[in-house]
Amino acid sequence: YVIYRAEVHSSEVERIAFERDLRIALEQDQFVLHYQPIVDSKNRRILGVEALVRWQHPERGLVPPLDFIPLAEATGLIVPLGAWVLREACTQTQKWRTNHPSLFKDFLLSVNVSARQLFGTQLQNDVVAALNESGLDPHHLVLEIVESQVMTDVHAALRQFAALKEIGVRIAIDDFGTGYSSLGYLQDLPVDFLKLDKSFTDNITESVKSQELMRTVAQLSRALSIATVAEGVETLEQADVLNTLDVNLCQGFYFARPIDAESLSRMLKRVRRLPEVVPVARGSAPAAGGSRIHLPVPKPARVAVPHLPN
Repeated sequence: YVIYRAEVHSSEVERIAFERDLRIALEQDQFVLHYQPIVDSKNRRILGVEALVRWQHPERGLVPPLDFIPLAEATGLIVPLGAWVLREACTQTQKWRTNHPSLFKDFLLSVNVSARQLFGTQLQNDVVAALNESGLDPHHLVLEIVESQVMTDVHAALRQFAALKEIGVRIAIDDFGTGYSSLGYLQDLPVDFLKLDKSFTDNITESVKSQELMRTVAQLSRALSIATVAEGVETLEQADVLNTLDVNLCQGFYFARPIDAESLSRMLKRVRRLPEVVPVARGSAPAAGGSRIHLPVPKPARVAVPHLPN
């Protein structure tokens, strides 16, 4: 027996229409990138940006990623979309570096990589094509992979990481602390950055346990030559606490929301860096800028895939 439900039919029709629109969007270049600064926690300079894709739908307006990325993943459209994001972000970053060499000399570009891309066959080719087309030095590109995706197949992830490190790019584990990974894998994964999930940051000013947990992760990462990035920083108090805990980098609405490339260019030309002490009212976001920053992050190197026990 099959029971008809009008709401299920309506939902499926809407999903099919949305998928059709998504395919058209890829063909007609309806996507845009916004960039959120990643800031040195000590001197408040901008080290780089994370590229975040948005869909400029002709009828719906600006569609946030949570409304279309899951569908792109399910349909496989995330692979061509991810390749476009790589090309566009690398091209824009190289333009910034060419036009403002003093501001962007050590600039890092972070780009998210989906599970389909990571375990597919096109990622290496897409990365090389984006770098060759833009002229961007691979040392400036950071590929972000969500921790839970890595843990679905650690051995395959290790092989892909090794191939990507051969190209010269850097690797970041995103949303670290939300999955089921063992800290022991950190000694085997050739990663350069750990992006600590927002849930770590939320209670950092009130909870001693949260502070000690963050401090422990930061110390372990430093011992392994891995830089730490705290996500979801929304207040001055959080930024100050993270600085005392020796977390290398911060990212969040307190410093800047994701903005388009032109707005970011104006921001960086206007202010090279945030002041050493931020004289702003509690909860307000200061102006941001960037210049050269030195962090204890490893240079890209050839790596071999380590043997892991089954």
